[in-house]
Amino acid sequence: IAVPIRTGGEPWGCLLAADVRPDVLAGADVALLTAVADQVAVAAENVALVERVQRQLDLAEALRRVSADISSRLDLPVILAELVDQAMGLFGADRGAVFRQGPDGTYHAPVARGLSERFLRHVSTMPRPSLAALALESRETLFSVDYASDPRSAGVRQQVVEEGFDTIAVAPLLADEETLGVLALYHDRRHPWARPELEALRALAAQASIAIENARTYAQM
Repeated sequence: IAVPIRTGGEPWGCLLAADVRPDVLAGADVALLTAVADQVAVAAENVALVERVQRQLDLAEALRRVSADISSRLDLPVILAELVDQAMGLFGADRGAVFRQGPDGTYHAPVARGLSERFLRHVSTMPRPSLAALALESRETLFSVDYASDPRSAGVRQQVVEEGFDTIAVAPLLADEETLGVLALYHDRRHPWARPELEALRALAAQASIAIENARTYAQM
């Protein structure tokens, strides 16, 4: 007898009972195994809930430490390097970069990890459509899995395929009405961003924006 175990309407596992003797298992056994499978599903959902809550608490604490570290800096290059490195560690990204707009309107990456020069040169013009360009225009934190197949990647699709990453998340760095740049994180494997992760990335970008503004003010003193 095989009874499915489902959590949230999705398959989670299977409860299997077998006997070498013929005709030993009956309809009553199916009912019993179904009841057991339902209890296993409830337990699995409770464990998953506890794990999600713990992950959110761990993420919040890590975000607090990272934000405090970045905010304590007054050297802009150090802030940007810390931002990329800490964000990659916090969210388990394989690659990362922060892009800043230059006087000529193009975006250069003062800090980039794991990205080719060819890719960085192409995205410096913020081709449209692309997720980074959309994030800058909408001033929203966005992500995309299987980015090469996303219509929003049309302006950079060939470069994304050549670079070989699957998922991208971008967070604009904002100061009032001014755009300071954009933080981009890349996962080589599929990484659907959960809402708490996306909110944490948005919060990190906000803290980094304050640190960048403070560093600029300090440099002008």
